[in-house]
Amino acid sequence: MNNSIGSSQYRLDVQNIKGSFGHQVTVVNTIYGNLHFVMEPLMRGPWEDYCCAVDMGNVAYRPLVGNGISRDTFVETNIQANDEDGRRDQIITESGLEITLPETHAVLKWS
Repeated sequence: MNNSIGSSQYRLDVQNIKGSFGHQVTVVNTIYGNLHFVMEPLMRGPWEDYCCAVDMGNVAYRPLVGNGISRDTFVETNIQANDEDGRRDQIITESGLEITLPETHAVLKWS
């Protein structure tokens, strides 16, 4: 059997690549498609053996829109009080994620 670097007996191709923001992404290529694994610091302690599988094709960014007004990311400048010596700005986003076909997502536990 030919065991080259990055492959296994299960016919998986495993590679580490650099993500767009400088983080490490482990890509597992199978005959069924690619899985991209990214380390999430929030999954520590009792959750360290778990993995969240998200089908990105069934997740969409949805900003809040009501009465014809979009609440997507915007900047408000000069919001400081009149007696405050300085300048204060804020960036506001009112949005959420639309999750469709929940059957395509999963929580995996490694043993």
